[in-house]
Amino acid sequence: MKSILLVSDKFPPHIGGMETHAYEFLKYFQGRREDYRLQALSFLPEETPDSIAVAPQKDLQVCEGVEHVLPYDSIFDAKHLDEWLQKNPTDTIFFNSLYWVRIFETLRKTHDSLQMIMRSGGTDIRQSKIRGKGETLEERQRYVVSALNDNLDHLMITTQYVRETFRALGVEDELMKSYIGGVDAKRFLPTSAEQKAALREELEIPVPADAVLLLSVSRFIPVKGISYCLDAMAQAVSQTKEPLYFLLIGGGPLEDEVRASIRDLGLQGKVILKKSVPVSEIHKYYAAADVYFQMSTVVMQQEEGGSFETTEHMGRSLMEAQAAGLPIVATSVGGIPEAIEEGQAGFLVNDKDAAAAALRLVQLAQDPLLRQRLGQGGRERAEKQFDWPHVFQSYEQFF
Repeated sequence: MKSILLVSDKFPPHIGGMETHAYEFLKYFQGRREDYRLQALSFLPEETPDSIAVAPQKDLQVCEGVEHVLPYDSIFDAKHLDEWLQKNPTDTIFFNSLYWVRIFETLRKTHDSLQMIMRSGGTDIRQSKIRGKGETLEERQRYVVSALNDNLDHLMITTQYVRETFRALGVEDELMKSYIGGVDAKRFLPTSAEQKAALREELEIPVPADAVLLLSVSRFIPVKGISYCLDAMAQAVSQTKEPLYFLLIGGGPLEDEVRASIRDLGLQGKVILKKSVPVSEIHKYYAAADVYFQMSTVVMQQEEGGSFETTEHMGRSLMEAQAAGLPIVATSVGGIPEAIEEGQAGFLVNDKDAAAAALRLVQLAQDPLLRQRLGQGGRERAEKQFDWPHVFQSYEQFF
């Protein structure tokens, strides 16, 4: 029986992002008790940091199946994990976060037979918010890349886009293992027209019965390209008589700008904003929609001591949309072309091309059979490639 130690910063179920990956990893390998002995560690609840470089936050709940025993200092001092490993020998330690990169070298020296694996969604390594390891972004990135290359056995990543950006930083190609996906295909499900109507009533989505409902779920930040979505929506509304509506779920620093754009484009009543939706309920909104629409864009991201060009690395919401059987209109940037098959699950347009996106929205609004075909194509791919069991079965060859 193989033993695995999973180490992550946050575990509460359905919190989103990297934490979703940790939680689903926990569930999957706990369900394989005959083959694996899984143990999981995280921060003490009162010492859980909310980023690599800032102070702890104190309002997170303890997650069942996880020992919340690591102090914040464990990201700087290897003695905490070392003492635990001395008492609880394990074959593999799987880090779901870059937090502990500072102690990788010490762990490698003191536990030379331990297989060390880390997962990265892409942004963490490029940001390299590793306090005390360089004043410039480039210096901190060099430190992180060296720690990964010298100490890890495998670095789990998502898309080839991430591979290319990491390779440009100096991460060794053979270290990286690409696994795109991560969705609960049993929770995100296609629905009939009757079910959609019932859900819209239940969720109090104020649209007419015959509405073609677009959906976008994202933070209101520059990389998500929400302004281009609104521009495309305005053009699409002017080009079709179909009752087209846009449900925009999210919030963030650009919220005032989003509201101003809706007003300036005359989209009041056509765009519905919903700021707060529990992640545990988000699948209902996918099920209530007809089309998923996202125009992520390329931006320059500023960090202390430098900046880098970035965009969508994979897009978990695109996986969720496909599992829910929604046709997609999105931009062909970053890792998105790897997540969406053009013409099979939806349509891709060039970055910032709101006019092209509007034409695709009109096409989908006017053709329910096309929506059905593309939605079915996305659902089939989500079941075969993006579902959590598929991702973790691929991991197993390294465990």
